Amino acid sequence: MADRTPVEMAEELLQLVKSLDDTTGSTIGDQEAYDAKKRVQYLSNLITRRVAGPLEYTVLLAGMGHLIPWHSPVLTDLHPESCHESAALRFVTEYGVADCIGDGIKALPDISKELKVNARYLSAAMNCMLMHGYFEEVKDSSDSRAFKNNAMSDVLRENHPQSLKAAIGFICDDGFKAAAYLAEAAREDGQPAAKGAPTALNLAFGFQGPAFQHWANADQAWRGKRMGQAMKQLHQMANANVVTDFDWRALQSPLVDLGGGIGTLEMALTKAYPQSPLNFIIVDIAETVKNALAVR
Repeated sequence: MADRTPVEMAEELLQLVKSLDDTTGSTIGDQEAYDAKKRVQYLSNLITRRVAGPLEYTVLLAGMGHLIPWHSPVLTDLHPESCHESAALRFVTEYGVADCIGDGIKALPDISKELKVNARYLSAAMNCMLMHGYFEEVKDSSDSRAFKNNAMSDVLRENHPQSLKAAIGFICDDGFKAAAYLAEAAREDGQPAAKGAPTALNLAFGFQGPAFQHWANADQAWRGKRMGQAMKQLHQMANANVVTDFDWRALQSPLVDLGGGIGTLEMALTKAYPQSPLNFIIVDIAETVKNALAVR
């Protein structure tokens, strides 16, 4: 791939996109479509790296704000090096903006009042989300900005069948904050890290011991619950083709899944191969097992 030009990669990208376009009469199979989508993502990122070059791409990667103009209102109150997309996505998801808008149209002042959030920051976050295709800004009877949901923002709604609300909360809150402390957690000061040394998550949230133990505390149980929901939501996407990525039926029972959560992978496999004799043993902490039994 290193000796290919951006134009050559763009031409391959165009052919892949055409193969995925239903309007062209494309009839490729599910596995082929899955592989093509992954290839599109890879080529798109690689083309961006080649065209931007090491300096610009590194700055883009560091800031994650490469799709936001430097004069954007988003930057009025956020530093240029902030991860704008992640922060804005967390903002609208955590406050439930998509749920607040619902199936109708709602003005920004009404959203702000209903959710008890600062209208100025809400407006900035919506600017960012609009640039990525989430929500639609529409005209209403007042002079205020107004929005409605679309297919992109619908997946941020609590009760959407393909909701990613918990997943976004987990990634952009727990994951994002922990990642910010990676450098501090890795520092050994000349000595190997002692067993039980603070992890990035420990440093980010100021607790000691394992994360699951911390999330079992009454005041943090909501985080553990959200993480479980997030795994289920992410698996609906990640497990889409896992049943065909490997010849599971060639294995011998029982299959042991350490840290298997609520068994989302196993449910996908049993659904895909209802006649298979495979049996599974899922190992996880007691709280997760209880949650798994509740969603059987």
